[in-house]
Amino acid sequence: VKGINPDAILIGEVWWEEWPDRLLDPRPWLIDGFDATMNYRWYREARKYFAQLHGGMKPSEFIQGLNVLDKGLDKKSIAAMMNISASHDSPRISTSLYNKGKYKVMGENYKADKPDAATRQIQKMLLMHQFTYVGGPQIWAGDELGMWGADDPHTRKPLIWDDYEFESEDIHPIRGKQDKVDKVEADKELHKFYTKLCHLRSSRQELLEGALNFVLVDDENSLLAYSRFLEDTETISVFNLSEKEQVVSIPTKTSGLFKAVFDPGMEFAATSNQLEIKIPAGKGMILISL
Repeated sequence: VKGINPDAILIGEVWWEEWPDRLLDPRPWLIDGFDATMNYRWYREARKYFAQLHGGMKPSEFIQGLNVLDKGLDKKSIAAMMNISASHDSPRISTSLYNKGKYKVMGENYKADKPDAATRQIQKMLLMHQFTYVGGPQIWAGDELGMWGADDPHTRKPLIWDDYEFESEDIHPIRGKQDKVDKVEADKELHKFYTKLCHLRSSRQELLEGALNFVLVDDENSLLAYSRFLEDTETISVFNLSEKEQVVSIPTKTSGLFKAVFDPGMEFAATSNQLEIKIPAGKGMILISL
C-alpha cells in the first residue's frame, strides 16, 4: 500500500485482550507497519471522565489515564491515532454515554431509548474534547444526526435521511420491546454542532500540529483546561464538570482576543498571558485566538 501511495494511512482494528475489561496494547501493531490503531482506549477514558462513571473521575485522574495510553508511543503514532467514539461493533456514542455501566455490557436495565438532554450535553463536551485533542477525531455515520442504538446490530440501523419518514421506535436489545416510544428524526441542531467542530478542526493548524499543554487541573472544583498552540495561534478547551457556574483564570501562550466558538458574540481579552472567563455548570467551552 505504501509503495503505491506513500501518504496512505494504515489503521489497525485492535480490540480486546480480555473482554470487557482490558484492551490490547497497540504497540506491536505500530512497530509492525501500521500508522495507527482504532483508539478505543482513548474513548473508554473520555467516557469515564465526561459521563463521570464508576463513582466519578477527577481531572488529574483523566490526564493520568490519557498519559498511560501514550506511554511507549512515538509522537507520529499518537498524532495519527483514530480516536474512535463509536463503530459498527459498539453502541452509538449517545447510548454509550446514556448508560453508566461497563462499556459494551448490556442487561435487562440497559437504556436503549432515545437519550435525554443531559446525555446530549455530556456528548457535546466529549466531542469538544475529541476534536481539540491529539489524534484524529472519528465519527460513526449517523451520530452526527442524533441517532442512538445499543451494540451490534442496533448500531447498524439505517441512516436518517431528510427525504424519508421513519417509523417510531420501541425496540430493546434484551427485552425486545420497551414502554417508551421515540420519534425517529434527524437532530439538526446536533448536526450543526458536528459541522462546526469539523470546520474548526480543519481550519486551525494548531489542532493538527500544535503542542498540547494542560493549563488548568483543578480536582477540587472539577475544572480542566488544555491548550493547543502553534507559533502565534492557540485553541483552549475548558470543561466545568461541577454543579456550579465558575469564574476561572487560564494561562495562555498568546495575548489578545479569544473568541468562544459555540457562544456567539462572546470574546475575552488575555492580558499578561492570562484569560479570565465564566463557565456554566456542566459545560465545555472552546476558545480560539483571533
